Amino acid sequence: MKKKILPLLLTFLLAFGMLPATTFANEDGQAHDFADMPNNWSTAALKKAVENELLKGYTVSGKKLINANAPLKRAEMAAVVNRAFGAVKTAELNGVTDVASKAWYASDMAKAVMMGTFMKDTKMRPESNITRQEAFVVLARAFKVSSDTAENKALANYSDQNRIAAWAKKDINAMLEAGYVKGSDGKLNPNANISRAEFATVMDNLVKQYIDIPGDVTDISTSGNVLIRVPGVTLKDLTIKGDLIIADGVGEGDVTLDNVKVEGRTVVRGGGENSVIIKGNSDLSKVIVCKVDGKVRISVEGEADVEVIYVDDGSDDVLIKGNIGTLEVAGDNITAFATDANLTKAVVSGDYSAIILRDKSNMKEGNITGNASKIIVENGTAADKITISGSDAKVEGDGTVKDVEVKA
Repeated sequence: MKKKILPLLLTFLLAFGMLPATTFANEDGQAHDFADMPNNWSTAALKKAVENELLKGYTVSGKKLINANAPLKRAEMAAVVNRAFGAVKTAELNGVTDVASKAWYASDMAKAVMMGTFMKDTKMRPESNITRQEAFVVLARAFKVSSDTAENKALANYSDQNRIAAWAKKDINAMLEAGYVKGSDGKLNPNANISRAEFATVMDNLVKQYIDIPGDVTDISTSGNVLIRVPGVTLKDLTIKGDLIIADGVGEGDVTLDNVKVEGRTVVRGGGENSVIIKGNSDLSKVIVCKVDGKVRISVEGEADVEVIYVDDGSDDVLIKGNIGTLEVAGDNITAFATDANLTKAVVSGDYSAIILRDKSNMKEGNITGNASKIIVENGTAADKITISGSDAKVEGDGTVKDVEVKA
């Protein structure tokens, strides 16, 4: 039964466990404290959600209630996603008319906007129930789940695909392609509400281990995705059998990967100017950089191997050091500095973005496909060939460029 239900639930992941602060159970509440904890397919996941401080529950007439079957509201979903990622920074909500400054969820809605999981709008409907398709979109944004295709072919397997809103199709398709969602009986039920129990099960499926304590980690207890939400963590001599998420809670702090193999993606949402260090014989296939609130630095040292660094989002500069297979800046208005770096390939596909080579950096192949974007080759750096195909794109700098090709 659990296997059948899990895929459906994935949608709910983000939708889960958020309740008004005044009714939450205490931080030190344990799963056995809840008077209405069910004994069914969702029990184990609900207990883990409580243990990981995602779900806190209600206090009613002196009793703690998990309220497993209750539908989740948008504000509640924002709160639980914020907790999962350790988000602390907030965005301004000027112009939002339905989030009162003293509402229990005001801070969480502001954090969600900063994270990019919720879009700022005049009305954000914090007290409305969250639908499955809304939850899928939030989930895709939080975990940076995307598709390499534009046809949304995965949706064709579901009889109710026409009920999916146009704005949600791309993200839901990506979730399906990634295997996080499979639907039920050939349907996705995009407009149905999501229960807390369903979300807890999805969350347990999506994140298998949270790292909450700074220091060395030399053992991962399970297969699946691992999420780091505090700074000062060193992973050593490990294989991550899934994705590694360096979450918002790392802030401006650091995370070190020493002789670590990540079989899935590495998603960097947190870290500062001296932050993510990859060393030893570490082996990472794809690093997605998407910190939205400040500079972040990725340093690849020694014999470490990183195939792709993909800069998806950001509000400030991204600093790259070391030997990299491919560096791609896909987001708009982003600058990546390659400092003392050796790049096999560099791509600027975002608009108004740039890659800057400095401090003896070298690049074999460069491509500028974004509009009004550029590669700057500073003095003392070199590039073998750069191809320009984006409108108003260009190559600048006093460094050495052996060949530049401009495609109309």
